[in-house]
Amino acid sequence: MSALNEYPPDDAEQWYVLRGARIQGPYTHTEVQRYILLGRIGCHDRISQDGHTWHLLHTQHDVIPQALHSIHTEEGWRAFLRAKLEVDERSRSGSASHTGEHARSDEASQMRAFRQEWLEMLKEQRPENDSTQATPFTPLFLLLLTLFVVLGLYWLTLQ
Repeated sequence: MSALNEYPPDDAEQWYVLRGARIQGPYTHTEVQRYILLGRIGCHDRISQDGHTWHLLHTQHDVIPQALHSIHTEEGWRAFLRAKLEVDERSRSGSASHTGEHARSDEASQMRAFRQEWLEMLKEQRPENDSTQATPFTPLFLLLLTLFVVLGLYWLTLQ
């Protein structure tokens, strides 16, 4: 269960997934998280517990696997890849379906697109006053700059 959220939910709850015009499910919470890690459910898909009220997946934080929350760092990305490998049935079955340079290249490009999509979505989820983003022109700075310019112009007119 380490690839999914830290505290396993009650798998009695059911989830439905809306992809385009197609409704899929019901799935357990664990299945939804697994499908998210595998890219079978995307951040722009909608989910519902009753099949009537739909929410964008990226707004339902308790459903998103923990491994996705830190993919903006290299360490977090590696943790995500390990989590994906852990839940991928192809890696357990020893399937040789992805052999060859072209297949590996295609999968790498799909993983880059997956990461970029989730990075953009998670970036949008950050609060506006996130301390990791410095604001170069605060209102106080602009007020002081304006005051300095006005006083400078006034001083020049006195000369």
